[in-house]
Amino acid sequence: MRTSVYLLAVLSVFVVFLCLVSGIVIAQDLSWKKIPISDDATFVALDMINSNDGWAVGRDGSIIHWDGKSWTKVASPTSAKLVAVDMISSNEGYAIASETTRMLNESIIQWNGTSWNNITSVPGYFSSVDMISSTEGWAVGTAGKIIRWNGTSWSRVETPINNPLKSVDMISSTDGWAVGSRGAILHWNGTSWNTVEAPKIFTYRTIWSVDMVSSTDGWAVGDGGRIIRWNGSSWENVTSPIPANIHLFSVDMINSTDGWAVGSDGCVIHWDGTRWTNTTSPTASWLKAIDMISSTEGWILGNDGNIYCLQEQEPQIIPTEYLIILGISSVVIVAVLYFLWRKRNKV
Repeated sequence: MRTSVYLLAVLSVFVVFLCLVSGIVIAQDLSWKKIPISDDATFVALDMINSNDGWAVGRDGSIIHWDGKSWTKVASPTSAKLVAVDMISSNEGYAIASETTRMLNESIIQWNGTSWNNITSVPGYFSSVDMISSTEGWAVGTAGKIIRWNGTSWSRVETPINNPLKSVDMISSTDGWAVGSRGAILHWNGTSWNTVEAPKIFTYRTIWSVDMVSSTDGWAVGDGGRIIRWNGSSWENVTSPIPANIHLFSVDMINSTDGWAVGSDGCVIHWDGTRWTNTTSPTASWLKAIDMISSTEGWILGNDGNIYCLQEQEPQIIPTEYLIILGISSVVIVAVLYFLWRKRNKV
């Protein structure tokens, strides 16, 4: 009899403990949150250095900066449409312009830690920039044009194609990739840019974005929701979770088992190391760029003029009074069960 009483007492305490713990355990779900912008311009590219430092650029030379709390407008030296930005550090970064009315020889601007300034560059319409260091960087654009930064100036580098190039990602000074229209894929081997065969799914289609994890692992996305992966020797098709009428414009890989891509109609997909899956989107608008800081923090730019941040949801703790009620209720339930058990045994 005493053993049974002790067991019920322990059960009662355990139930109360579970109720209390339930108020402490917090679900760490992730969600995209709209972040206010102090500028009504349309932004098309962004690059985050860390959680407290990031930049976005867009039409009419618009530039805004993230300081960890808010986005604020920063003076720009150009009125041209800025389409890409890449930061080396908090004190150095580059943004490029794609001018539709005339070709500029000042289509690249540089951040020196205090202000953005024009720097002389090769004339052209550019679409993507990737900086390896303060003394080396690359930009790609129309007609297969590629230019290189040597720490002092930008100069033209010959390429074997004239297809418009949309994205460039450098792994090192001797290894890099560029992609573009009509399935164009170029590889830099440290000496020259050479064409690499793309899967047939991209024939006559545009590959909009490329992001390399390493020399033997990389991803590219484009028209029709198509996704391809570099395995160290060739690019291969990867199953896409989205229909053919949706396009992917930007991909950003955190590592080989964690990556994101965004595109038209608010499409947001996630790679978990095994497959790509659709995730909840904050908008139905087209999404043009994504930049992940970590597995739990990232940023996307929407064609609706908004910027969204992936964050952990605010903790939801059960109020103390509810816990007390739950605890008392659990004790009462156990007592009633015990009473019924004793009554049954007497019978």
